[in-house]
Amino acid sequence: MKEFLQSLFKTTEERIRNPFIGAFMTSWLLFNWKPILYILLSSYAIGNRIEYVEEHFSNYILLFWLPLIAALFYVLVLPYLNLGFDRLLKKSQLKRNLIVIETQKRNIANQIELAIGEIKLEETKTSYRERNSHNQLVEALQKKNRDLEITLDATMEKNNSALEDLKAEFSNREKIRVDEIKSFERNYSESREEIMALNNAMFEKDKQIQNLRKIVSDLERKDSNKTLSYLLEFENGLKLIERFDGNKITYLNPETNEIYSDQKAEILKERSQHSRKML
Repeated sequence: MKEFLQSLFKTTEERIRNPFIGAFMTSWLLFNWKPILYILLSSYAIGNRIEYVEEHFSNYILLFWLPLIAALFYVLVLPYLNLGFDRLLKKSQLKRNLIVIETQKRNIANQIELAIGEIKLEETKTSYRERNSHNQLVEALQKKNRDLEITLDATMEKNNSALEDLKAEFSNREKIRVDEIKSFERNYSESREEIMALNNAMFEKDKQIQNLRKIVSDLERKDSNKTLSYLLEFENGLKLIERFDGNKITYLNPETNEIYSDQKAEILKERSQHSRKML
């Protein structure tokens, strides 16, 4: 079904494109526009509209012969008429074309002259703008150069001042450093002399200490060979002889020849007062 419809539409399209059929259909519509509009736009029932069209517009001249004559005229006669008109109007068209061409030439020449003038004007404007821009650029560069020179001078002056300050500070620091070195050397020399004096004094003290140690050693040696005796008299009438024989201490009762121990003698010393005499 689909292929049938496509074939039908294609055949119809080809026939409509045929010059005669197209001309006939156009002519038929022009001669029969009234019944078409009546059927489409009338407010009566469709049956009444059809009956009215059959009664008033069933004329074969309008329906067939006039559209056929118009189509034949359009297809067969009109091309020859157009050809005849073209031949009749050929000279006038040629002259008219020449006039149009001359007019176009003059217009083109005027446009060329105008374009040349506009180009020259643009070149002049461009040259002026470039010259003006160049002058402005030169002035800007000169101003920038002056500003840079001023800035450079100020910077150099500032740097020179800073350099002088640095030199002065360096000189002061160098002087302080030299003074500190001299002071350090002087203090070092004095400290070294003091150390040497202290070393000498310590050496002398060591010698004195050695001599004292020797004397003490000699005294101890003499004392170790000597026996010391003391008489202890207590409040109760008791008498004890305390003897130091080197590192040994003995307590003797001279009345009874009793020897007291160190512990017993210490207890007696603590409990009662006593006097001590060297024998």
